[in-house]
Formats: sequence, C-alpha cells, structure tokens
Amino acid sequence: MAEVGRPDHNPSQSPVRPSQCLLQIVRVVQAPGTQCGVRRAEQASGGTAKAGSRFDHREDREKREMLRRKYEEWHHKEEELRDQNRQQRQRNKEFTTEVHRLQQEMRDKDPLLAPREGDTSERGEVVQLSWEANELRDQISRLELSLRQKDKQLTEEVSRMQQELRQKEADLTGRRA
Repeated sequence: MAEVGRPDHNPSQSPVRPSQCLLQIVRVVQAPGTQCGVRRAEQASGGTAKAGSRFDHREDREKREMLRRKYEEWHHKEEELRDQNRQQRQRNKEFTTEVHRLQQEMRDKDPLLAPREGDTSERGEVVQLSWEANELRDQISRLELSLRQKDKQLTEEVSRMQQELRQKEADLTGRRA
C-alpha cells in the first residue's frame, strides 16, 4: 500500500478517504431556557450535528402540544360557529314561516290583497297602496292614543294646579280672618 506523500500514492485506492474522516469536536453549549448544557458535535468541515436528541424531543413535544392546543381551540370555535349558524338558520326559517303566515292572514282579511287573475303590475300597485293605507291607519291610531294620553296628563296637571290654587286661596283667606 502506498503512503501519503509518495509520488506513487493513489487516493482512490487508499482504505480511508479524507472525506470519510469526521473530526468531531465536542463542546458544551448552554441552551437558552435549560439548566444543563447541550452537546454538539461539529464536523471538521465546519458543519454542526444535531443537538442532543433528548432536547430535540422535548422541543418537538412542546411544539406538538402547543399545536394540539391551538387545533383544539380552533376546532371548539368552529363547532360553536356551526351551532350558531344552525340556530340562526332555524330562526330565519321560523321568521320566514311567520312572515308568510301573516301575509296569508292579510290576504284573507283584505280582498284587495287576495290573489286574482289579471295584470300583475296593477295588482302590485294595489298591494302597495293597501300596505301604505294600513301604515297610515297604524300611525293615526298611535297619534290618537298619544294625544289621549297627553290630554289626560294635561287634565290631571290642570286639576292638580287648581287644587293647589284653592288650597293657597284657603290659606290666604284663613290668615286674613
């Protein structure tokens, strides 16, 4: 076998190639957040080997646990949103059913709203005018009620003031006598 440095030396026939030789230098490095050092093996080429597997597994486990918690929170929120959406759809369905029922009652009570054959645009105008008339009737009813309440309040206030006036006149008359 040829020796290194001799002219007849052939590196491809050498039993140990330089690229296969790894010079490992072991250093102790303080890892942030740990109480003990982390050993790292550095290759002669300047590359570094992985940190001790015990520490890698702990970090991986912590990351997996954090991701699992986040996934559970997300999944829980997703379920809550699905429930809320389901409930909202149910309320919308009930509301729509109630609206249709009320519309049918209105059609049954008001002959102008009853379905009939003929021009739909004319029917639409009649429906619109009927709704507006109903709205005006409601507004008038509310105003009348409000006026009656105000009138009652004013009447009570006038009565109270007249009572006070009579009381003061009586006091004044009593002092003069």
